[in-house]
Amino acid sequence: MQPICDIIVAETRGDFDALLTRSAMIAEFLTGADSERFSDKNDRLREAMERAAASHLGDALAESDTHFNWDWWPDHTRPIEISEKAFTFEMFELLRSLLAGEFDEWRIQAVVYGDVMDGHTLDGSVLLWKDKLILDREMFQWMDVHNFSFPGAQIRSFSLTVDDLESSRSNIMNDPY
Repeated sequence: MQPICDIIVAETRGDFDALLTRSAMIAEFLTGADSERFSDKNDRLREAMERAAASHLGDALAESDTHFNWDWWPDHTRPIEISEKAFTFEMFELLRSLLAGEFDEWRIQAVVYGDVMDGHTLDGSVLLWKDKLILDREMFQWMDVHNFSFPGAQIRSFSLTVDDLESSRSNIMNDPY
């Protein structure tokens, strides 16, 4: 599997939300059939993620500690809500391994909770591509404490301060820094 080469740490959850939007690859549909094909592909990735969670965690833990919704947007993003107990480095790598072949241009957003069903103990969010991460500061710290290792990855911070909006750093996808 391709190593993670770039990690962008959003200083706040608002910064993360801005990067979530800015880094989206929005599909445009010329016909209803185009939309249907995209929807089918989205469903296949969700189903692959569900199978991966069940095979790695077991059916009972996957059922209680992960949540996949049926909603989709044309942004090539497939979300998963997952408990911190289930979000191990191995699970992270398994999810990332799905971002190949027909899902090469997609990303997965993992929203990590202390308890998926209670929803009040959000640890943070991470967007993962096959070779890049965008995550909020809390999630970056959580992953560090839980021994997620990315040797050789370039780690950059991002903040939407007034100064940043006037610099090349505001366009993180083309950021030379």
